[in-house]
Amino acid sequence: MANFQLAKAGAAINASLALADTALQPEDIGDSAGLNVGTTEGTVAAGDDSRLSDARTPTSHASSHESGGADELTITLAQVSDAGNAAALDVGTTSGTVAAGDDSRLSDDRTPTAHAASHVAGGADALTLTLAQISDAGSAAALDEGDVLVSSDLVAYAQPLGMFYDIAQHNVASYTLALGDQNSFHEMTYSDANEVVIPANADVAIPIKSVVGVCQYGTGTTTVRGATGVTINGVSAGSFTINNRYVAVQFYKRWTNEWILIGSFTAA
Repeated sequence: MANFQLAKAGAAINASLALADTALQPEDIGDSAGLNVGTTEGTVAAGDDSRLSDARTPTSHASSHESGGADELTITLAQVSDAGNAAALDVGTTSGTVAAGDDSRLSDDRTPTAHAASHVAGGADALTLTLAQISDAGSAAALDEGDVLVSSDLVAYAQPLGMFYDIAQHNVASYTLALGDQNSFHEMTYSDANEVVIPANADVAIPIKSVVGVCQYGTGTTTVRGATGVTINGVSAGSFTINNRYVAVQFYKRWTNEWILIGSFTAA
């Protein structure tokens, strides 16, 4: 029994000596061995410290990625999701370039290319102006035909009312005024009832302000009648009879299809 106990004690001593051989020696212990786990200076971080995560928010460091920075970025336009198609173009004056902000072609002082034809009637950019935009327009420019004399009026007003270029005689039952009859006198010599017809402007465009004279020279009663669409003294297609033989009347064209009859006559 005594021998067994001595053997057991010897085994324990041998185990202790073996453990001492494998334990850290003072010269092997680092300076962190005596530090506590924490988040401040003088402590060590735990293995699951949140600051060791890639999901942490980095401190501000944008300047390090700028040109000349410690971690300067170099990227391509393909890496910029919202870059426009002009971003890769150079400044220039030809196709495939972009214009500089001070490009002389962007000045209002540039001389435009010839394009007057585009502003005329029927052009691609036809102008529509008012008289107020025309600096040298006269006061008559706003008047309508009929309020001013036009070239066609020159014949009509070449002589005073009541004076005529020519006198024509008609021995017929009906005579319709023709172009060229303005400012002429017409004697109706027919022995039976007869008429002088004033035509519609669409059929015979006698100039406005023309004057015509008619005399019942023969024994037949003479009537002045307006064609369809013609107004005489306010009466559409009006008809007026000259009162007696050798009596004359005059009528003048006031507007497109409006005539005024002057003299001795009776509504027919």
